Amino acid sequence: MKAASFAPLALAAVLLTGCDDIFGSGPEGIELRATASHYAAGDLATIRLTNHTDESIGYNLCMLRLERREPDGWVEIPFREALPCLAIVYSLAPGESDQFVVELPDSLAGGDYRARTHVSREEESVDLATPPFVVVSPVEPS
Repeated sequence: MKAASFAPLALAAVLLTGCDDIFGSGPEGIELRATASHYAAGDLATIRLTNHTDESIGYNLCMLRLERREPDGWVEIPFREALPCLAIVYSLAPGESDQFVVELPDSLAGGDYRARTHVSREEESVDLATPPFVVVSPVEPS
């Protein structure tokens, strides 16, 4: 991972964070996915970003957001308290992957979840979402 000068694109990504409903899951060739389809609350979830394009992309997986499917759509779930993230945009070369491990809170309700992040390429910021994955809450003893 090398830091790149994608400062204008990183700023655009931050400004577009509130616009998740208007973006799709990202362009063809850039893949964001959880490495498993099911997790238990309290598990470590690995989220992998893969660049299948022929150009480098800018990213920072520390800025991942977690969303839960609700009847009215996807809702962001606060899941990390004061986790420091460096404001660095890394460069992911064509054909490369990187991953980030997310600790799912023990108190997470069961349901469908997805992770979201922004990547930048050329002069655009792209919003990506993983396909949904299932989180099962722990069973309370009777």
